[in-house]
Amino acid sequence: MVAVAARINSITTLTPRGDTALENCKERIADRLLGIALQFENPLRDACTHHLGTNGKMLRGQLAVRAALADGADTNQAIEWGVAVELLHNATLVHDDICDMDETRRGRASVSHLFGSQVALCLGDALISESYAAARRYTRRRETLDALSMTIKELAQGQASEFACNHYPSVERCFAIAIRKTGPLFSLPVCGALRTYDSSSVAGSTKKYLNACAIAFQAINDLANFDRRVSSANPSSDFSRMRPNIAISLFADSLDTATRRDFDALYRSLAQPRHEATCSQKLMEQFWITFSGSVALRSALSLTKLEVETADRLFEQLEKKTAEVVSPLHAWLLATSEKTCSLH
Repeated sequence: MVAVAARINSITTLTPRGDTALENCKERIADRLLGIALQFENPLRDACTHHLGTNGKMLRGQLAVRAALADGADTNQAIEWGVAVELLHNATLVHDDICDMDETRRGRASVSHLFGSQVALCLGDALISESYAAARRYTRRRETLDALSMTIKELAQGQASEFACNHYPSVERCFAIAIRKTGPLFSLPVCGALRTYDSSSVAGSTKKYLNACAIAFQAINDLANFDRRVSSANPSSDFSRMRPNIAISLFADSLDTATRRDFDALYRSLAQPRHEATCSQKLMEQFWITFSGSVALRSALSLTKLEVETADRLFEQLEKKTAEVVSPLHAWLLATSEKTCSLH
């Protein structure tokens, strides 16, 4: 891959200068999200304002605003589309924390941990409802609302598929889950906003690129789950809970038949709610020691670089209008992959 600093510089030059709608979109989306949260009754109001206490990167909202503006929408409409996408994204985060039993989100207590899974479930549903309302304020085009509906279904199916396997998922399955859980929320902001994407050839190349971003995004997140001192006594959170992770998949695939059988039993015990936790903590720690001495993390690093290179190659093939819309996502992908890979 070309030197990352040079690539990022060439990509950021695609961003129009002096466009206040783009420069202020994160702040305006954040203000709208908080306004929606304050309209909820308690306990949803407190749960939502807590969740929105840290806004995250808002990559998807930025994509949505840029796509809407490129399609000729006025600034207010574009912001509403960004709000619709961010509402849906935040709904998936709240629901994901329930499924994964995560106690933290963005450095603070998750909604499910602080307010309970029942309130978190209801909040996620309320955010999805508000997402439709914001999308209607952006446009009355049936195609956009259909895209929103299809995205929600794809996300739900992708989330469910993560819990439907009786053995630790392969790398291919991890990437398939990423495409179904992450890809739709990269595609929706862009393809749901632009009438240009009614062209099957343009939509096809764009979704191919965005799916490649989803895979690279997941691979980067998987690497980031491991401390550079992977031989430390404490397993990473993905390993201790047996969550899908490409490094762990590569490790699992390297095991002999009998050992793999024990590893899959550990996976079912720790990661599958329908199974009783029958495997011991000691067994998990033994597997962690074996993992720490393996080449799995090094192999995952090589695979991650390969997936980022694939996304970068597909970015180069996008038409100019699309490249301008997705440039913040691509610049972030290159910078984050460089930073994460340098730690390993």
